[in-house]
Amino acid sequence: MVEEKVLTAADPCPNCGGAFVVDASQSEARLVEHHKRVAASPAAHALYADKVREKIALEGVLHRCDRCPYQARFKPAEKAKGKGKGE
Repeated sequence: MVEEKVLTAADPCPNCGGAFVVDASQSEARLVEHHKRVAASPAAHALYADKVREKIALEGVLHRCDRCPYQARFKPAEKAKGKGKGE
């Protein structure tokens, strides 16, 4: 049985070998700001913003290949734990 390789943002695109870049059109700030302009109500906007942040926390930020249409989600690099004040 072949082990599945976990793709990271630093890896080349499995489709064409290009580099992954953050898809700016799908950034948290851009999505939330757009929805703020078109939301039916402030409550709807607040719920949408929470869901966008939740999805990014669970599944990561959308990246795209700089040479082909391939897209993937990668979680942001986690900050080192235990390197704070008094630790």
